[in-house]
Amino acid sequence: TIFIVDFRIARKYCDTDTGSHVPFHCTHSITGTPAFMSINSHLGAELGCHDDLESLAYVFIYCLHSSLPWLNESSNPCSISILGLKQKTSIETLCSGL
Repeated sequence: TIFIVDFRIARKYCDTDTGSHVPFHCTHSITGTPAFMSINSHLGAELGCHDDLESLAYVFIYCLHSSLPWLNESSNPCSISILGLKQKTSIETLCSGL
């Protein structure tokens, strides 16, 4: 068994003193691989646990379908076009056949 963890982009999301969630702010920097990163990451938002789950869902769907709608050969691989396709793709379409 091998566990690989990259803490390079890890952030605290709760204040350790108060236990409250850190305030929202936009970072305007892209974090992650465009095909698998969350929509919030594309938009430059501060990332949280839900973004990790969204990215993990994209990875699982990719493993089950061997592709994602924004990775077909006719699509432009740039981050902006991937974001547009992610925003247009419904959950029903993304998960069809699973």
